[in-house]
Amino acid sequence: MTHHILLHPKQHSRNDHNLYSSKVSLEKYQAIFDRSGWAFANFYLQFAQSHQNDFDAIDQESANFQLVRRWLLDQNDMRAAESLIALIKVLTAYLHRPELAAELLTYCQGGLQACKHIDLNPGWLYLLRYEAHNFLGEWNRALADAETAIRVAHGTDPTSHAKAMLAWGCLQFNRGNYPVALDTLTQAEPLLTAINDLEGVATVRAQFAAYHLNRGELNQALASYLEVDRLRRQIDPTGPSNHTLLMLGVVYRNMGDFETRAEYLKQLLASGEATKNPGVIATASHHLAWLRLRQQNMAETRRLAAQAKQLYLKINDPRGASDTDEQLGLIAILDKDIDAAETHLKHSLTVRQELGNQQGAANSLGLLADVYARKGQIWLGVYYMWHSWRLYYRLGVLTRQQILKKARQFWQLAIVEKWP
Repeated sequence: MTHHILLHPKQHSRNDHNLYSSKVSLEKYQAIFDRSGWAFANFYLQFAQSHQNDFDAIDQESANFQLVRRWLLDQNDMRAAESLIALIKVLTAYLHRPELAAELLTYCQGGLQACKHIDLNPGWLYLLRYEAHNFLGEWNRALADAETAIRVAHGTDPTSHAKAMLAWGCLQFNRGNYPVALDTLTQAEPLLTAINDLEGVATVRAQFAAYHLNRGELNQALASYLEVDRLRRQIDPTGPSNHTLLMLGVVYRNMGDFETRAEYLKQLLASGEATKNPGVIATASHHLAWLRLRQQNMAETRRLAAQAKQLYLKINDPRGASDTDEQLGLIAILDKDIDAAETHLKHSLTVRQELGNQQGAANSLGLLADVYARKGQIWLGVYYMWHSWRLYYRLGVLTRQQILKKARQFWQLAIVEKWP
């Protein structure tokens, strides 16, 4: 492809004096440049429209798309603002990937400026920026964007408003703020139904299913995930979504049905490999590692956990990486490599606290209590275990009776039996 060269009038070369010596005015030079700039911008807008689903082709031209974005912003007029909004909309599917989150942020920032120029409701762009911050693990910024999207879209943009309510509820759920999250998701479901967003409704039901799973209510969780699968097959009848494959696998693992669990996770891994999606491959590997751990296949457990960690880091997914650090910490405990376990679990705890992932932090605290008890630092272990139980209780994941049971187990192992 022949690439157009876009020059700024203030960046002309030394040879440009020929234009002036031949009595071409600065105004005429600016007009020539503007025509060239618009030709460049229109060419790449049409290119994006005709290659919307060809991510490889867009990848090859990403630098030129960035040039177009910057040039359109510099024009500061309605035509340029409208063109920039059109460009962002057509590139959204391409940009909506974890590995391109930083690039997506730059487009969103430019889009928000353009919305002000043409008085366009920016709710959808705040929602898109929420996705970028969420990909980057910047949950506080993501939460702020979701809140802004809810506010600016309310009463004017029902689609963005419903999706923003869903996003805000899901993020609160991920942070372990379950009462607020479930209340928000309950409000979001009729809004999503009103705009005929079946995927959004399925996501709401999946969050409630996850809540049952977190509480150990496995039959309710299974029934809810099967309902989610039924809803999603109305959208895509070819088979379960990647998320459904994952969560059904998790439920069956907790129910002790390892064969069914393995089948779902193998399907998930095959889907990730077929689409070359590193996030899906990482997630499948992470959960297959838990399965192999239950089957006491330690070599395969280590391989899968290490693969998952590497892929999560590659796509800059701090939540996934912190999950694998917890997993690697537990593996190190079983290998009696207590120092390595402490390193992994402290890193997992730090990241989870930064993200606001309260249930994840409770898990890491509990395992660190195990580590310190094994090192003979009993009271430090008690300190970590107390904070773990306190978080679990506050989240509503464990009842007072369950916590007391765990306390007796911890005391028996750490004090009476003198942890090995």
